[in-house]
Amino acid sequence: MQYSVFCKILNKQIFENSKRDLVEKIAEYPDRYIGLFRPTKPRVKLLQNLLQSNEIRFGDALEVTFRQYF
Repeated sequence: MQYSVFCKILNKQIFENSKRDLVEKIAEYPDRYIGLFRPTKPRVKLLQNLLQSNEIRFGDALEVTFRQYF
């Protein structure tokens, strides 16, 4: 597999829709990020959500890469 194909898969799977999905989640479930009894600040919760989402998407990208490689 060429490096450019690998990079294209990673960029598509991880970064293509990540910000759009995050904004949709904030609009749909604002109580997840801000609230009276939330122990974390909204900025920290947003960062946590984005990082966890990227970890999951990275695993998905590796699955696609392995399928194409093998």
